[in-house]
Amino acid sequence: MQLDKESAVHAKWVESIPEQNAVMERGTISVKIKCPHCHEIGKVRKKIEKNIEETSEKGVIGALIGKKMVTDKGDITKLYCENCQTPWTA
Repeated sequence: MQLDKESAVHAKWVESIPEQNAVMERGTISVKIKCPHCHEIGKVRKKIEKNIEETSEKGVIGALIGKKMVTDKGDITKLYCENCQTPWTA
């Protein structure tokens, strides 16, 4: 009896792994956003990330020492449609 309960819990956990990976990679599903490509509602994943730009210093000095500057450009919203597998940003 206990073994059956544990195997059921384990099976549910194994089934939830693909959804957990999708949430980590592309974000959670937003039910009110409509895909501009296939016009499907409720299939769009939304994730907000930092937009960071890395630039190197120009000229001879920059080439010799390899000095790099990291600039935070703010937040960027990445969207992905589960229906047509199209990514875009807003």
